[in-house]
Amino acid sequence: LFHSQVCYQVIGNDLTITLAVENGQFELNVMEPVLAYNLFNNLCYLKNGVNTFVDKLLVDLEVDREQCEYWL
Repeated sequence: LFHSQVCYQVIGNDLTITLAVENGQFELNVMEPVLAYNLFNNLCYLKNGVNTFVDKLLVDLEVDREQCEYWL
């Protein structure tokens, strides 16, 4: 559930960035603060999401050798 929330937030920020870039009229870059804010937040969300994924799942993940042999 947590990682879905991260994905939804990043996708929403990506749309905001896309719209900000499309509406930067006359190359004045008036939307640059919105772009920078959302881009930076996306990097933070993704970094924290990956760290949480590693800490909560991958650290304690173990191979079930018996099941793997059964499948092979």
